[in-house]
Amino acid sequence: MTEQATWQMPPFDRYYVGQEAIAALIGTQCPASGPLDLRMVPTVSNGQPAAGMYLRGEDGVHRPFQLVVVDVVDGAVTAVVGFFDEAAFARAGLPAKLAD
Repeated sequence: MTEQATWQMPPFDRYYVGQEAIAALIGTQCPASGPLDLRMVPTVSNGQPAAGMYLRGEDGVHRPFQLVVVDVVDGAVTAVVGFFDEAAFARAGLPAKLAD
């Protein structure tokens, strides 16, 4: 991740810039409470690398949480946009839930 990488999550108006700000966001706002609460499934969105982030519910089932689309320049992440839209998972060819 580049030093000036950005992370945004529309429709929220916050915009995080830089490795420290992004690390603080993940460290304080991530809803996972333990190992394996989040699972990532690689995909592509609009020709860009992306991943479906699934969050484990109380019932143990992983359901769509955020579709993250990544900008990569010269092998480094320059931007991440996360979409909290379950329909985006279907458009990216991702399943509605993950079996353990």
